[in-house]
Order: sequence, then C-alpha cells, then structure tokens
Amino acid sequence: LARAVAGEEVAITSRGRIVARLVPAALNQQSASAQLAALRAKHPELPQVLRKHLAIEKDPFVLATLASALGQCGTALDGALLAPLLNHPDMRVVANSLDSLRRLRAPPRAEVMVRLLESPDNRVRTNAIAFLGVLDPDRALELVRALVRANEPATRAGVAYVLGELAEQDGATELLLDMNEREQNM
Repeated sequence: LARAVAGEEVAITSRGRIVARLVPAALNQQSASAQLAALRAKHPELPQVLRKHLAIEKDPFVLATLASALGQCGTALDGALLAPLLNHPDMRVVANSLDSLRRLRAPPRAEVMVRLLESPDNRVRTNAIAFLGVLDPDRALELVRALVRANEPATRAGVAYVLGELAEQDGATELLLDMNEREQNM
C-alpha cells in the first residue's frame, strides 16, 4: 500500500500486468483506514479492468480474486463472464464466482445450480445454498435443516453462514439457536 501511495503502479495479475493505480497521490497524508476505504471505493474504471483481465487470466488464485472483486463492483450483466467459471476445476474459483453471481443477482442455469448444490466441496455447496436463499428461501431453509446437525465443523460453519444470510426468513433464527445449543453441548 505504501508503494502505491508513493505512486508505484499496482499489479494484480499473475503475469504482473499493470491494471490500475489504486491510490491517488493525495492520500499520502491520510490514515491507513482512509487509504483502505479509498481502495474499497467503487472506481468507475475498475469493473472494466477486472472484466478484461478475468477474460484472459489463467492462474486460479488470481481468477478467484478477480471474480470476487467483480462481484463487489460489477453488474448483473457480468454474469455472462462469471458463469463459465462455475465449471472451473479449482473449487475456490467456482465458490468465488458463485458468490459474485449471487451478489450481482445473476443466477446460473437451473441444471448448473443443481450440480453446485450437490457439490462435495463445502464452500461451493454453502455458496449455492446461500444463492438459493435469494431465489427460493423456503427451499434453501429446507436444505439447511438437513445439514444443521452435521458432524463436520466446516459444514456446520457453512450452515451458520447461510442462516446469517437468511436471517429474515421465517425459521432461520430458530435453526441458528438450535445449532448454537448443539454446539454448546458438544
């Protein structure tokens, strides 16, 4: 961050391509929290830069990061760019892309969603259930009920995350309280 503040260009791709100067020189005197706030602000050119690099990037870690960033600043139209990543062999890319599609309210095809809901990868399955919570909250809660008594810590953590996302849905709070009670008795 200090190098960016000093005027050095910041690279975020695996090949070191320069994609943006994220911190304006005027931020030299600002606090770290103000600098972070500036980095998190939606810059008008950022979605286009992300789209460009997302289309050509090969490194899975960078792809996952780009997908997440586009989910923060893109539009529902970016679903067409993110949807193919749901077939990526790296589950981090799939999970981040799915979460971004949820944020952008750009649902994948029904058969893709069914496959993701049945994923053996906990993070992918959790994000799919969270997305289903946007599309069909009652069905998402039904799936959560089936997982709420899981023995695996990662599954229970995913269920807690989804219940937080579904907090406004009838029954979600009760399930979370039930889960909390079970956790205390373990």
